[in-house]
Amino acid sequence: MEPFYNPVELHYSDMTRRWLSLYYACSQDEEEETHPVVLSRVIPAIEAVSNSPADGHSSAEGPTSGVTLDLARLCMTMPEWTAALRSLVRVLPLRRLVLRDTNVGDTGLRTLSREMATSRTRTNAYPAGAESAPSVSPPSPSSCTLEVLDLGGTGLTDASPFPLIISTCPRLHTIDLSCNHLGSSPTGLALLFTALQLHPRVVAVNLSHNYIQGTRGGVVMAGLAELIVARSACTSDVTTVKGITAAVATAVPLHSLDLSHNLLGCYYHPRWSVADEAMLLELVVGKGSSRHERGNLSSLRDCIHEAGAHRLCVGGRAVERGAGCESVTAFPLVTALYLNNSLQSLDLRGNGLPDALMEYVEAKLHVNRRTHQQVMMESDGTTQHQLHLSVERVEEALQRSFQRALKEVYDGTVLKTDSAAPADVAGKTAARNTTCLAPGPSTTPLASRSDACWSTAEVQSLLKNVLQSMAAELSLR
Repeated sequence: MEPFYNPVELHYSDMTRRWLSLYYACSQDEEEETHPVVLSRVIPAIEAVSNSPADGHSSAEGPTSGVTLDLARLCMTMPEWTAALRSLVRVLPLRRLVLRDTNVGDTGLRTLSREMATSRTRTNAYPAGAESAPSVSPPSPSSCTLEVLDLGGTGLTDASPFPLIISTCPRLHTIDLSCNHLGSSPTGLALLFTALQLHPRVVAVNLSHNYIQGTRGGVVMAGLAELIVARSACTSDVTTVKGITAAVATAVPLHSLDLSHNLLGCYYHPRWSVADEAMLLELVVGKGSSRHERGNLSSLRDCIHEAGAHRLCVGGRAVERGAGCESVTAFPLVTALYLNNSLQSLDLRGNGLPDALMEYVEAKLHVNRRTHQQVMMESDGTTQHQLHLSVERVEEALQRSFQRALKEVYDGTVLKTDSAAPADVAGKTAARNTTCLAPGPSTTPLASRSDACWSTAEVQSLLKNVLQSMAAELSLR
């Protein structure tokens, strides 16, 4: 069996030759031939990085390094997938891996996670003094550089292998798992949500079209709520509390979570029966490909939506008076979103959720987006604003503040400092200036000018008043 490409051809880069050799060996182990489509897509991707100014070997030098590999819409046997994934993970510094609309499936996912996790094994995981320890290979280049992973439409039904991938890819920031059937394994989803809570860099997760059920009291709803709360911006702000690891202290908050076109609305369904779950399982196993099955799923969502609308209360006023009414904020994801000020996109469309709940979620997301924009504007305009102040306003504020301070010295009075009730900047600047010009009830006599010295408290009070006056004029408080 000869390889489609000759691994020793001199015009290929060293990385390409190493991958070709390993791919050929892995294909022999699986008793398969090298796939021509894999070769035609992988080799140009490697050569594009190897021939660029930023060599593919410098994968840790910047966020743009690494190989972008697109294997979408590729259909192969599982041994062929195993050979391809093993060789890719072991050799290439993958930055972006796209496997969308392929038949990778759960077996291919387990192969991918196993290869990444095995290469990240550490020797200190074994007790000191052990007689023998397995040989440890260097960390996988892919696990060090992978930033985007797209496994949408790959026939996945179990998310339990994902924690291994997430924990071994510190730079991973975007995960697309849409159009799968992960809702058939709630335990696997719970493990995925736990792993995402601990990852410091993932900012966008797509779980749309996965038949995820919002079962009341289930592990899925609890895991989603905990994920939204844990990946808020407040987590990254806390850096001095003992017990918080460096990874969590420097974490980037979650920005986008797509849960559209699932079955989260069954949280409000009062009669979520065994027959409903059996029909859902049939839809999941059958992948909902036929028009009849899609119609059944649409009818199920309509039923869920109607049940939710009858059980909802808005602003304390029940839509339907009865013991079964609930508040909007009783929905676990709404409660979690209330505690998150950084999530900018939470897509809950197509879940059969009541309209009032959707409006509440959108209103909270609007507040989060506006807060994010204000923070970004302040961060981007800080330097320019300071330059403007240093040229014009700061000089004028200094002159006026020192003139008032000298006036206080010659008059023999100084303003009292009241740290417990700071003055309002916008409304009391004029009153502050008037008070400084003439002594009043809020002033205390200073030592006369004939005295040789002032007390330390008097000097500190005078300087503090100067700084407070400057801050008020410059709107810094």
